[in-house]
Amino acid sequence: MASSEPERHRQRSQQIALAVFLTGVGLLGCSFLPAFASGSTRWSSDQARRYQDASMQIQKLTHQLAQQSPDTATQSSSVEFKKALDHFQQLQGELSDARSQSGIWAMTLRVVGVVLGIAGITNLIAATPKQ
Repeated sequence: MASSEPERHRQRSQQIALAVFLTGVGLLGCSFLPAFASGSTRWSSDQARRYQDASMQIQKLTHQLAQQSPDTATQSSSVEFKKALDHFQQLQGELSDARSQSGIWAMTLRVVGVVLGIAGITNLIAATPKQ
């Protein structure tokens, strides 16, 4: 009976090591899912539409300002351009935040997955009897 106790302990260690390895592989796989890998959950279609509209507004105002001579350029058109540019930069910042936040989650899952995978393989090798 004493000899079967170390055998059960070794089998249990192998099972735990395999579970840790598979968990790591699972997390690594999940990190590539679109929900974690892209900013789509943090950046809606409405925000994308507003971003595109703001970009087109800047283009339009730039074209209008370029057609005016410096003497005839009104202060209101210049203020309107500045306001449109500020709005565009705000939306650009929101987009950048959405992209970086999703990247952090994906990278965290990848690092944890790789570490668990390596730990699982190492423990599985250590728990395997040498013959």
